[in-house]
Parts: sequence; structure tokens; C-alpha cells
Amino acid sequence: MVVLDVEGIKELNLESRLYGFLEKSKPQTIARFRALEQALEQEILEVAEETGLNPTFPDYLAYLYHIEKMSCMEIADYLQEKSNVEIKQIDYGVVYRWMGCFGIPSRNTSEAQRIREIKKGSYTDIGLLKSEFRVLVYAARGYNIQQTADLLEISVDTVKVHRKSVLKKLGVDGYSLHDVTRAIILGYEFGWFGKEKVESILGEDIDIHPSLARAIKSYK
Repeated sequence: MVVLDVEGIKELNLESRLYGFLEKSKPQTIARFRALEQALEQEILEVAEETGLNPTFPDYLAYLYHIEKMSCMEIADYLQEKSNVEIKQIDYGVVYRWMGCFGIPSRNTSEAQRIREIKKGSYTDIGLLKSEFRVLVYAARGYNIQQTADLLEISVDTVKVHRKSVLKKLGVDGYSLHDVTRAIILGYEFGWFGKEKVESILGEDIDIHPSLARAIKSYK
């Protein structure tokens, strides 16, 4: 069980990890992150003044998680409510990845599994449509955009729109093959591709493409 107090959060030196995160991030990710910081600036400063933490977003995130005892899902909802509507949707997956990037420890070793179980098998929980889920499943099977369009008897443009929507709803920035792979990994972690669930959508079990399986293994 890991529950940090204010002094424990200070010892993490999260400000230095923020710089590393920004150095490795894509421009659009940085822009989104800075917009969120700006929207929460006053509250971050108030928390820093009250606790003595650094006035940075990672310290503020650790404060919400370890001091206020909020879950990643609760933090996502809270940040979305506090930020302006122009900021890209913040879901629990985004918050969970931020925690990993900043090195904020989970409160217990089963935290990741607990979070996954909340979403297990429920692709509709993040607003995915059945048509979008179909496109994600076919991507996991190794089909490219043209093949997916042919199999689903829809246009290439429609497949592209569905893919972009899936990535956005999963909180994945970008549109490269690497980004699509990340989305598929999340789908597996959430239990979306189990035989029973996929059969209810496609009428068949999923058979992941060997090259994609290798990509997922190397990504993990």
C-alpha cells in the first residue's frame, strides 16, 4: 500500500519529471497540456500555497490522487469540469498515462487492474459507437484502411473518421501506426477483444495479426 503525504510527494521531485515529459512529447500533446495548466493555474497556485508543493501540474495531480484520494476516473471528470471546453476531452486513460509519465505511484499494486476492471468489456463507457468498435477490431486483426473499408462495405473516408474518433476517445494523440497500436493495446487491457464480446459485434473471434502482435509485445 503506497499512500503519500505532502512530504512524500515533494520527495518525488515531479518538477524535473515534467521537463522530461515535455521533451519527449509531440507538439499537439504539449499544446494540450499547456492549455490545461493555464486553465487550472489559479487552483494549482492555491494548492501549492496551502501545502508547500511546487506549483506544477504533476504535483497538483499527485495531490488530487494521494491527498484527496481521488481515483483516476474522478480526476479526469474533475479536470474536464474545471478546464474550458476548448481543451480536448480528458478521460481516465489520459490521467493514468500522465501518472505513469510523471512517476506518480499507485496507491496499491492492484490499482491498474482495478481501473481496468471498471472498464472491462465496456467500450460504450467511453462513448465508442458500434461502428467505431468494428473498425478498431479490424485494425487489431491487421487490416489496413482500404481492407477494412472493403470488408465493412463503407468508404475509406468513413474508416479514417472512425479511426480518428476511436483514438480521440481513448485519449491517444496522433494518428500513426504506433498510435493505432497503442489504442489496440488499451482495447486488450480493457478486455474488449474477448471471444464472447467480439462475437457479439462481428460474429467471430479476433485473430490478431502476427506483425501487430510483435509490435504490441515490443511496445509493452
